[in-house]
Formats: sequence, structure tokens, C-alpha cells
Amino acid sequence: MSDYFDTSSDSDDGSVENFGIPSQPSLFPSRSSKPFASATTHTSTRRSSRPGVTAHSPWRSLRAVFRDNRDTRATFLRDEFHGFNQGDLSVVDYTSKMKHMADTLGDLGSHVKDRELVHNVLRGLDQRLQHAVPHMTRGRFPTFIKLRSFLLLEEQRLGRQARVDVYGCFYSCRQCWASKSRGL
Repeated sequence: MSDYFDTSSDSDDGSVENFGIPSQPSLFPSRSSKPFASATTHTSTRRSSRPGVTAHSPWRSLRAVFRDNRDTRATFLRDEFHGFNQGDLSVVDYTSKMKHMADTLGDLGSHVKDRELVHNVLRGLDQRLQHAVPHMTRGRFPTFIKLRSFLLLEEQRLGRQARVDVYGCFYSCRQCWASKSRGL
């Protein structure tokens, strides 16, 4: 027993000791593993395991549950992916959400090709960016990165144009009021 448990200390004063921790791994499973497994697993998991069944069986059952759920999750996510519209989101937020859904579908085993992602982004664009669709699709079909870049620049251009239009409107109204006040 003394060769199995290392009770020696690393220093003369005995400050670092092993306190009976086995120095070699046990060849036989401990009798304390069953209470540990009972304390760390859910009751439904424990009920599904039977005496004489290996530890691999519950893992196979869990894997089957997750794989079954994976197909269902992929179906629901694909529906959400094809029905998602930009709405009030910015181009960055919209394309990031679309890319995240496509990546998640890929993780679930339902891969989305780049061309399908581009089609879906174009389909769900807000009305203010719909005019960009013919420009993007008239030549070689764009990649997702090129589409995102183009839409971001177009969104910035529209924002700048709106500011210029507002400034022009205020300037013309100011001129109108100035001419009325002078009696012209």
C-alpha cells in the first residue's frame, strides 16, 4: 500500500504533500464512480441506463437525440433564412445576420452555397436598396463579400445624399423667407 500512495513530502517541513493521492492510475474502476455519475447526470439520463449496459450506450442515446434535433433545427432555420428581410437593419447588421444563419445551417449539415446566400440577401433587401439589384447582377454574379461591400457603399451614398437634400431644402427655404421678408 505504501508504494501505491505517495505520502512523501517535497520539503523538510512537510508543506507540500500528496496526502494519499495515488501516484499511479488504478487499473480497476473505483467504487466511488457510481455515486459521482449519479450526482452529475440528470435523472432522465439515469433512468435510461440499465444495469449491464456500457457507458457508451447513454452517449449513443444523447448523440442520437442531438442528431434528431439537428435536422429539425435545420428545417426551422432554413425557413427563417429564406423568409428574413432587411427591414430597418443596416446593411452590416442584415448581411451579418444572413451570414450567421448560413454558417449555422452549415454546422447543422445543411450547407448554404455562396450563390444561394447572395440570392437570399438580394431577395430580402429593403425598398431603398432594391435599385442596386440590377447593377449587381448584370455582369458576373457577385460573391457575398463583393455584394456586402457594394451594398455598404450604396447605403453610405444614400445617407450622404439624404443629408445634402436636407441641407438644400433648408437653404432654399431660407432664401425664400429672406426674399419674402425684403418684400421681393
